[in-house]
Amino acid sequence: MKMKYPTTLLLALLGFLWTHGIHLRAQSPATTVYDSVMTNIRTIQWALAGDTVALRNNVSNLLATMQGDSSWPDINYADRSQTNWLPIAHLDRLKPMVLAYTLAGGYYYGNTQLHQRISAALAYWYRVHPTSTNWYMQQIASPQRIGILLILLRMGKVAIPPGTEDNLLGRMAVEGGRPDQPGSLGSGANKLDIATHWIYRGCLQKDSAVLSFGVSQAYYPIVQTTEEGIQYDLSYQQHGKQLYIGGYGSVLLNGEIGVALYTVGTRYALAGGQLSLLSRFALQTYLAVIRGQYAHYNTMGRSISRTNAIRQAGTQWVTNMKVLDPAHAAAYDTAISRLSGVQPAGYGVRPAHTHYWTSDYSLHIRPGYSFDVRMVSTRTLRNENGNGEHLKGYFLADGATNLSTVGGEYYNIFPAWDWAHIPGVTAPVLSNLPLPAAWGTAGTVAFAGGVSDSLYGVSAYAYADNNYSINTSARKSWFYFDDEIVCLGANIQSTASAPVHTTMDQCLLNGAVTVLQGGQVASFTNGTYSYNNNLRWLTHAGVGYYFPGGGQVRLSAGEQAGTWKSINNTSVADTVRKQVMKLWLDHGSQPAGAAYAYILLPGKGSAAAMQAYDTTRIRVYANTDSMQVVQHRTLGIWQLVFYKAATFTAGDMSIQAEAGCVMILKGVGTTQVTVHLADPAQQLNTLRLRLRLPGIAREKLLEANMPAAPYRGSTLRLFVHDQTPDYTGPAPEQRVYAMADAYVNDGATAGTNYGSATGLVIKKDNQGYNREVYTKFPLPVTDSAAISKVTLQLKVRNANTSITTTSWQVRYVADNSWTESGINWNNKPGSAELLATVDGSVAGTTAVFDITAKVKQAVGQHDPAISLHTVSTSRGDAKTDAAFYSRENTDSSLQPMLTFYLKSGSTGAQMRAPVTVATTPALLSWVVAPNPASTQLYITSARSGTIVLMDAGGKIWKRVTVSPQVKVSLDVSMLPAGIYYLKGVGESAYPVMIVR
Repeated sequence: MKMKYPTTLLLALLGFLWTHGIHLRAQSPATTVYDSVMTNIRTIQWALAGDTVALRNNVSNLLATMQGDSSWPDINYADRSQTNWLPIAHLDRLKPMVLAYTLAGGYYYGNTQLHQRISAALAYWYRVHPTSTNWYMQQIASPQRIGILLILLRMGKVAIPPGTEDNLLGRMAVEGGRPDQPGSLGSGANKLDIATHWIYRGCLQKDSAVLSFGVSQAYYPIVQTTEEGIQYDLSYQQHGKQLYIGGYGSVLLNGEIGVALYTVGTRYALAGGQLSLLSRFALQTYLAVIRGQYAHYNTMGRSISRTNAIRQAGTQWVTNMKVLDPAHAAAYDTAISRLSGVQPAGYGVRPAHTHYWTSDYSLHIRPGYSFDVRMVSTRTLRNENGNGEHLKGYFLADGATNLSTVGGEYYNIFPAWDWAHIPGVTAPVLSNLPLPAAWGTAGTVAFAGGVSDSLYGVSAYAYADNNYSINTSARKSWFYFDDEIVCLGANIQSTASAPVHTTMDQCLLNGAVTVLQGGQVASFTNGTYSYNNNLRWLTHAGVGYYFPGGGQVRLSAGEQAGTWKSINNTSVADTVRKQVMKLWLDHGSQPAGAAYAYILLPGKGSAAAMQAYDTTRIRVYANTDSMQVVQHRTLGIWQLVFYKAATFTAGDMSIQAEAGCVMILKGVGTTQVTVHLADPAQQLNTLRLRLRLPGIAREKLLEANMPAAPYRGSTLRLFVHDQTPDYTGPAPEQRVYAMADAYVNDGATAGTNYGSATGLVIKKDNQGYNREVYTKFPLPVTDSAAISKVTLQLKVRNANTSITTTSWQVRYVADNSWTESGINWNNKPGSAELLATVDGSVAGTTAVFDITAKVKQAVGQHDPAISLHTVSTSRGDAKTDAAFYSRENTDSSLQPMLTFYLKSGSTGAQMRAPVTVATTPALLSWVVAPNPASTQLYITSARSGTIVLMDAGGKIWKRVTVSPQVKVSLDVSMLPAGIYYLKGVGESAYPVMIVR
């Protein structure tokens, strides 16, 4: 696909210009916008260069080594490499030559020989026409460099031959691509990079359309989006749904600052909401993931495999932002002090906790440390490999953690890293790490997320991976406080042949490791150690590790070696040796329900600090497959993870969640409790919590309307107090199953019926590939006023990789005459009224549509049935297709259903089955009477078999054998009132409803 190099066109900061007495300002009224932009570009380029001895010597050497045709002998111009493309050095060498020639008052200014060589070298480049197999070189690297050279040369004493400039500009237009091209090439940082050389070309050719389009496309990425770019949670994604705050996020930030400087004093100047968003991204996200001078490796993507990649000591862009965004000058100043090393890593840092729900990433910041967790779900992508880079990072998105105090704990450790022991990760210790297809692969679970109150938070990950024979799963969570990070793992299961480990850290060894084992304190700087439930704590490099329940702890301290080439094919094979501290928990081979608990204590860097730590501050109440619960007694904070519907009870407090969620409770024991709540699976529209809380008199019901896209997974803040509705017991529910369902397909199969299919396929696509779903449900005879809510539930059987980029709509069908065995695309009934829309979701989830109003209307007018039409809204990349389970599946819990929620005080007895019996062929062989029944139910069948009587939940209450034309009876006098269903065992027949 593609490769990203740091662009050579990232611009100098204005403050640096000012120190050289050079300022960017609006031009005179007679100056055109083209001149103004090019003047700004040249001013910045010249200020960076300066007429230094180094520049003179460099140009002299370049001239001396040039061949007669103005090429260089050490450059292979025929090279077409995907990475490390050699010909680009030709343009890079021309840059200082052009700067020296055009820099007024400089040593080489206006030099005739230099001008001749530059002109000939540009003509040579055009004539030889070097190309790479990597699109990036033709569409970004080359045209950006040429654009800068030509803009500088416009101010030379003698112009280059016009034919040469015209040729180069023509090739830029033909080969440079469009910033609005589809896919990843036309989004985010790539869009910006291509748009930048459109700006150059528009100015050089005085083409208003090209310039305006270039600027608009360059600024286009400064918008919050659900595609590639800045997300609604202020994270950054590139190459699909992949976290890339570092790497591509850096390219975007620097590039946008560059364009903003180019356009100062023109009608294209950056301002308003776009400047505000760029400022927020810079301050709240990009600077936040840098500790001191080092970025968190979790944010860097595949660039983690490049030398020095996580070092972010440059301050130029920050000073530029200070000028563009003076309202936040003080924040930029403190950042500059940290990045430059003038002040320590914690200088000016404010406590914060952020969960980036779009990217499955959590960041916890305190003045004394920074900590992050990188997860992956079916909504996001793992760290990519590509172009031979990042060859060992498969597990890097499975709960990887980065704990930094001074900031350099992992600097250039990666060639010597044991990549089977990534900090935070629970996984089998594989000797050969998986290398999936390039450019990112999706996660395998939906439950990955977190909750935040802006200072404290929880992250939770229902890890499960059966790819590449990993076959391992675990419940993993992190609980964030001021001085502690509690790390829990439960129900660790694996059938992999390798032992399973949870790694707590693997960082550069910095001083001695001190432990408390069996009541004895010991320190060492080298060796491998095993502790079998007898290690109380350990401290190293200013961080303490506390083990409340012991565990099989393993530790190594000493030299580890490797090569950059082992993780990046474009790097050298020289051996790199590092002193490393590695700490992990050994769960053994094929664990079945293993667990762990450890507490990270940043700032506890000595035995005395660890001995003085009050271990009663933290209490772990639960660490199971269904929930993980931690209380911070000193702060008065409860943090809870529910992986599924469950109830947590502690003393006189009880929390019952009807579905998986994460929450923070503050103020427990007072008359008002603050609840911060989130849905890590991002599947819930509503969530009900049943709470019994000390300080609040009665049991309460908290009903939360969960955030909709693009805020699914974000945190809600709610309150529980005396005025919160009391819990009065569950509302009565009744389920009604489909009496007919089918999907229809246009194109060549428009006349084909799919009524017997076990899957209801849905897809929005080009003509001939569209699929739409029809369902029909019988309606009960009842008072519509007794109905509180009605939902349509469709279980997702399978879904393609881009399913979350589309939505599903349910529409009302007025014509009920269609039949399951007869409907097709050509005769499908029309639908006009939109009832509900939900986001597309992955396999194993349930699409829930609230269609209350329409169903109540139909029940109120005594309609015997209701027909529904379900469609997809977006084609996207043609990978938005899915299928729901149909009623042909024998498991009734998977079938399409309507769920009726009755108002309090109502009972199932108030709902009666419709008098009309369904007319599907399978049911014509049954005669059922009376209906409704109170004591006895009589069944006459036209064929032999077994029939079961079950309730709406699928529980079987009665079973009877029938023979042809023989009336049999069922005693229903002892059954609770409600709706029941008759169904042939192993058949797909519509279940007949029976009420007592």
